Amino acid sequence: MKDSIIGKVNLDALTGVKNKQAYIDIEAQIDSLIEQGEPQEFAIVVMDINGLKMVNDTKGHQAGEMARYRNERCVGDVFSKADANMYQNKGLLKL
Repeated sequence: MKDSIIGKVNLDALTGVKNKQAYIDIEAQIDSLIEQGEPQEFAIVVMDINGLKMVNDTKGHQAGEMARYRNERCVGDVFSKADANMYQNKGLLKL
């Protein structure tokens, strides 16, 4: 049950994408492995949604949330076969 609760805490409620806390956790794990001299292969891609604030301000936060949801679904479709993890933080996607 504890793992189930932690899993839900680490997910964005709207999209199901891992959130900032999940990103912080994996970043700490990778840092630890690097410090121990265990080489890790990884890449980080950061994406931003241009105009999201304008959408929120002019059409409302519900429209902004829908734009964010659609963007994350699209990016997820592109990277789904790459064994990528997506993390969402204030409109930024990190892969």
